[in-house]
Amino acid sequence: MRHHARRHFPVLAITLLLTACATQGPEPLRVDLDGDGSPERVQLDQANAQVTIAVESNTLAEGSQTLTFGVDPARQDAVCGLPVTLTPSAPDCAPEALGAQALPGCI
Repeated sequence: MRHHARRHFPVLAITLLLTACATQGPEPLRVDLDGDGSPERVQLDQANAQVTIAVESNTLAEGSQTLTFGVDPARQDAVCGLPVTLTPSAPDCAPEALGAQALPGCI
């Protein structure tokens, strides 16, 4: 049996690329973040110098997870500027930020 990250999406930042070059429309993204073959709903909201990404999924214990980022080019835990767009990309199963070691269960 394959193991999937079903409670949280710690690799969301790896799977979705945040860039400050376009505005995300009102429609949420539908993308399979955990590799179970069923797309999750990802909604981007930008307001008051804050970016919020809400992920809705049947595989999450509470049904959803919200990630919030500030807007500040001097911080590593924030986006550099607005507007921000979400762009689906292929998962990186061995990210350089983790020493290029393979993530458990990543397909």
